[in-house]
Amino acid sequence: MNAFACCAGLMLAAACAAAQATAYTWAGGPFSRSGVPGTLEPPDTALMQAPVAPPVFDTGFHNRSVFSYRDSNLAFADGVTVINDGTWVSLDDHGLLRSGSPTVNPRFVNFGLFRKDGGGPTLFVNLVLVNSGEFRAQQGTIALNSPFKTFNEGSVLHGLAGLGRIEIRNGGRFNGGFSAENLELVHGDYDGDAAVLTDGRLDWTAGAFTGSWTNRATIFARDTGGVRQWGSGVSFTNAGSFVWESGVMTLGDNAELVNTGTYRSLAVPAQGTLVTAFDWIGSAVRPTVTNRGRFVHAGLPGLLVGDVHFVNFGTIDAERGLIAFNGPAAFKDGTRFEGNVISVLQSATFEGRFEADAPLLLTAGVFDGQAATMSGRVQWRGGTLANNWTNEGRLAINDDVESKVIAGTFTNRGEIEWISGFDVVHVGDASRATSIVNRGSIVAGLATDSAAVTRRLRAVAGATTQFDNSGSVVHLGLGTTEIGIPLENTGAITVHAGRLRIASSFEQRGTVTLHDAVLELTAGPLDNFGSITGTGAIEGTGFLVNHGHIAPGLSPGTLALAGGFVQAAGGVFELEVQDRTTFDRLLVGGEAVLQGGELALHCLARCDLAVGDRLDFLVASGGLDGSFAALTLHGFGPGWSFDLAYGAGSVQLVVLQVGAPIPEPGRWALLLAGLTGLAALRRTMPRQ
Repeated sequence: MNAFACCAGLMLAAACAAAQATAYTWAGGPFSRSGVPGTLEPPDTALMQAPVAPPVFDTGFHNRSVFSYRDSNLAFADGVTVINDGTWVSLDDHGLLRSGSPTVNPRFVNFGLFRKDGGGPTLFVNLVLVNSGEFRAQQGTIALNSPFKTFNEGSVLHGLAGLGRIEIRNGGRFNGGFSAENLELVHGDYDGDAAVLTDGRLDWTAGAFTGSWTNRATIFARDTGGVRQWGSGVSFTNAGSFVWESGVMTLGDNAELVNTGTYRSLAVPAQGTLVTAFDWIGSAVRPTVTNRGRFVHAGLPGLLVGDVHFVNFGTIDAERGLIAFNGPAAFKDGTRFEGNVISVLQSATFEGRFEADAPLLLTAGVFDGQAATMSGRVQWRGGTLANNWTNEGRLAINDDVESKVIAGTFTNRGEIEWISGFDVVHVGDASRATSIVNRGSIVAGLATDSAAVTRRLRAVAGATTQFDNSGSVVHLGLGTTEIGIPLENTGAITVHAGRLRIASSFEQRGTVTLHDAVLELTAGPLDNFGSITGTGAIEGTGFLVNHGHIAPGLSPGTLALAGGFVQAAGGVFELEVQDRTTFDRLLVGGEAVLQGGELALHCLARCDLAVGDRLDFLVASGGLDGSFAALTLHGFGPGWSFDLAYGAGSVQLVVLQVGAPIPEPGRWALLLAGLTGLAALRRTMPRQ
């Protein structure tokens, strides 16, 4: 046969095949007597419409082509299996139903496309359904209503945007990955066997997830009055976007919810209280929620994380309102708190470093620090800081309660503001040593505090405690700050007005500065190996023994000691003098004992003094004994001469000779500039 004849033969065969396609019709009654073959092969088609009797599949049927129906529900008899490998089309709102109450449930197995093209709002498939193909709602709703449904790997459940949707009612089983669009889970148990939503969107309005689930697409949880929960033992991972629009969601015993994507709450409660995100409805094994992605609340007024184990490695973002944790929580290394206020209402574990860009409130319970390092903004309102904590950010201690405890090691390398008005922080635990180590800044009080305000660090009975300050401790306001644990100071302590009470042992090797304020010592003598300066008073019945520097006044001023004073052989008494009426004074309420040491005399301004001027700079009500070993001059020009006159209860500085004034600061600056200029000029001159 030549090529032309072969081609003509093929064209004729194709035309004959097209001409031989059969369009079967089924007018109702038993399918076995409908005239439609048991297996419908392409290009044949079949249509059931305008039935004269209810159509019933009384025998099996395998559609491999196109099967359409309208005008009536399709009934399935006892034990019948219908398989769709082609396209199954619903042209109106009629469904697939069981016929009576079968002994063996009939089955509809879909490998192909089940399509709804028109008609009313719903199509019920109320029999055993096994799907490995696609359900597509071009218009209206496909409602999969049977409790016996299985969606296998590769299932596609799509409703056309704005026109069609698919509802799954009475639960179902999901095996492997599936795709969804305009799919709604209405009620029942959704049992997952490594189920994965691979793409699209799913709306969850009621029912429970059980088994194993992963979301890699988008799930919207919407409240339609039904109950939504993660069932007992479920393993649910959100690796995509999970949006909680409204309502309450709960978890059963031993449920595990993991977020590696974005969990976003938009919930707004009706009565203006906090809405509960997760809560435990079981009683055996508390469920766990683990966040490794972003956990966001964007509703008002706030979100309550209920009685679940909440474990966080990722970001918690209070975008609007606040987020409150009311169950046992663990915040792991790398945790970030962002947005508005985030509050921890119960015990929690903090492990490693966390960043608080949002105000983090520690409210009640035991906060177990596992080498915990806080950075950013934290407010400590109550509860126990246990084990090992470091602050590298800004920690505010507030709320006037006596429920605050430090038990373990607390190190401050940042800033602490202790701004409670009437507060007690208990320090210590009878079972272990507790230490507070300050390498940063601690500010106690507000400049506006009244004299009635008192805040205390108080040692727990039987506890071993220590406060090591090598940073800065500042008291503000007219109130009182009390340190009731052993204090070692190698840093700086400053008291602005008000009172700093040291109600335990005090090892002073740093600086203490009083600004018209009171340093109260209740534990006996104080050995000063550092520097004490300022105006105001040092109260206490014991002696202040100066091995370091004591400098009454603040250019200049008066410092009063309620107890006695000892000037040790190695100590330095700093005395600033401006004129015969303006100079530093130390007023001692008890006895003053001078065992030698240095009197360092400093000139203020131009030292407007005259020969014979006598300045009572040290006055002791309890008497005076001993003398200084040396008098040194600082800031005086040549020609000055002084003597010390020792009385029964005072020491006077006597001016013997007035010398030349030292150059004024402006003249010193001009002289220094001139010398610097000459040095620069000399460096630029050529060598001869």
